Amino acid sequence: MRPDTPQIYEYILVEDMQGNANNCLLIKPWTQFFDMKDRKTIPPSSSRHVTMRNIQLECEVFFNVEKSNQYRLTDFVFENMQIQAKDGKVDKSIINPFTIKNVTVNDQKLKP
Repeated sequence: MRPDTPQIYEYILVEDMQGNANNCLLIKPWTQFFDMKDRKTIPPSSSRHVTMRNIQLECEVFFNVEKSNQYRLTDFVFENMQIQAKDGKVDKSIINPFTIKNVTVNDQKLKP
């Protein structure tokens, strides 16, 4: 997300997919080519009401999400996902609330 432009990404549904990817979920501050102009503070951005379900995926990184004061992440749901990943770690504290239902990463069921 750009720090110089307020953004809202909401009501996103990703479902019924299978395949390969570098990242299953990638959310990080965007820092290239931005211009704050006369702003002294970063305008608020958010991503909310995001659902990913019925997904079978092989990836390098499952949860490539970075906490930032540039944006707020809320109301994500991961449901019925089977993931094989070199890096399968998940930091559930970055998204609140974050609902996990029937998600398996590297043959380990994630706790809700």
